[in-house]
Amino acid sequence: GLAKQISDMEQVGIEAVVPIAAEGVLYGILGFSRKRFGGVYDPDDLETFRLLAARTAVAIAIHISSAKIAKREHLAVIGEMTAMIAHEIKNPLGAIKAAAEQISIHKNEMECEKLTLMIREEVLRLDTTIKTYLAFARPVSIESEEIDIVKLTVRCAELFRNEANESNFEVTVRNEKVIKVAIDPDAYRQLFFNLAKNSLEAKNNGRLNVTFIEDERVVSVMFEDNCGGMSLEVIEKLFNPFFTTKTGGTGLGMAICKKIATAMDGKLFVSSTEGFGTKFTLELPQKQETT
Repeated sequence: GLAKQISDMEQVGIEAVVPIAAEGVLYGILGFSRKRFGGVYDPDDLETFRLLAARTAVAIAIHISSAKIAKREHLAVIGEMTAMIAHEIKNPLGAIKAAAEQISIHKNEMECEKLTLMIREEVLRLDTTIKTYLAFARPVSIESEEIDIVKLTVRCAELFRNEANESNFEVTVRNEKVIKVAIDPDAYRQLFFNLAKNSLEAKNNGRLNVTFIEDERVVSVMFEDNCGGMSLEVIEKLFNPFFTTKTGGTGLGMAICKKIATAMDGKLFVSSTEGFGTKFTLELPQKQETT
């Protein structure tokens, strides 16, 4: 083996070789051909090569270690998600089972109708829970098209007002000009509704203002509310899957927003003042003109 390797290196003109190794693990070898201007490699040259090989080995070791950590974290998220799904499904299933048993006992039509309605409500809750988890688990499918994001945002605001009509929550979109950007309208709608719902759940008589800033590089969409704000501790964990401060929340809404923004080649930032309000900024890249 070694003799064959030396022979192969000689055939391609390799004159100096150093191992790429770290903590007793050999990742490969670093070979150098003849000097450009002739001569032989001296001890200083070899020491430089060893340093280069050592740094390369450390970089490889860090990459491999990071990949292993990422895999462990991914498996941990899957485990946590499985536990959360089991927990979220358990209560509705228990209610459905109890209602079904009562229907078999009661012959009163009014009572049966009441229990049937309860079953339908719990099934709907189950369906919503499963859809939320699936939305997080699946990769975001993006089909971008050039669209007026202001007009789309106005439409999203109108739809959200219809859903929030029992509260005094206000949504305003401030911009009169047309701003075109390449995005997936369905994905953007989901992001809008998640952010708006987050504000509504914090304060049902609050206000959400949506504004825009456009330059040559990005289009920024700002979602700013007056719904009480968040502490620094909450902000640091806000986009983590399953983190929530709400009773009965899945902790996936903000994680999904971040996922959507990334899938659209954008970025999502948050700033907040506790006791006042929160501002989310979505940055979307402008389409670059080719010449």
